[in-house]
Amino acid sequence: MGFRIRKSLQPDGQPWRWRHAVNDQDAAVLPAVDHALAAGRFDVLVWHLMGTDLVMHKFLRDSALTADKLRWADLLVEGAVKTLDDGQTTFLVLSDHGCEPNGRHGYGDPGARPAFFVLVGPKVVAGQRRDLMQVDLAPTLLALTGDTPGAPSTGRPLVE
Repeated sequence: MGFRIRKSLQPDGQPWRWRHAVNDQDAAVLPAVDHALAAGRFDVLVWHLMGTDLVMHKFLRDSALTADKLRWADLLVEGAVKTLDDGQTTFLVLSDHGCEPNGRHGYGDPGARPAFFVLVGPKVVAGQRRDLMQVDLAPTLLALTGDTPGAPSTGRPLVE
């Protein structure tokens, strides 16, 4: 696996030049992600991109800097998926919340309640769109691995 996240970000091969230091948050963990992807010895890889949240708070949801940060995050995820896709791996990409145009997200902010959830893999039916509650996430992931919750669960698996 020769994918190096740091060196393959922009399609034109140029390094990203951020306009604000808030974007350095994610760049600091890239060497560890590169190492994990190169080693390829894990059952689950969790990678949290914090910068997308930070940039929306500071520069608002619809800013040019936020758009740049989201494109950067897309390229990072794309590179990881290309590196790990063996036809048997299931990929989950999700957000913990959405964001209001003014950068707020919290209790009482209706525009921040919806969040995206993308699941792709051999046991996932392509093209389906479903609403998901956060309590359904763990039972769904367990069902995909052939497991069941060890204790009663509030959520339900969203796979057959």
